[in-house]
Amino acid sequence: MELKCEKKVLIVVDCSDLEAFINKHYDHKIEIVADQETGNDVSITIKLSKVEMREFEQKQLDEYKKSGKGMYMLNTLMRDLCNQGILDAGEYLINMSW
Repeated sequence: MELKCEKKVLIVVDCSDLEAFINKHYDHKIEIVADQETGNDVSITIKLSKVEMREFEQKQLDEYKKSGKGMYMLNTLMRDLCNQGILDAGEYLINMSW
């Protein structure tokens, strides 16, 4: 019996490197582990593509840009950077360790 599986190409990034990259592009600091409410030594995946923000996402993004406040902002910020051509589209594997 064969295992059903597929091979994928992933963009692998460390959480602290991604934080520094995102913080460089916005005037506010995101803490990804807190934003995503993850544990230590776990990984999350985010699929990015260039797509228009939904209305509520755009409102969250605008508020974040003004005040630095927002919850679960990682996907939105990464999509904004992708839409601007700053991040490549693709599937990101983000390694969380603190």
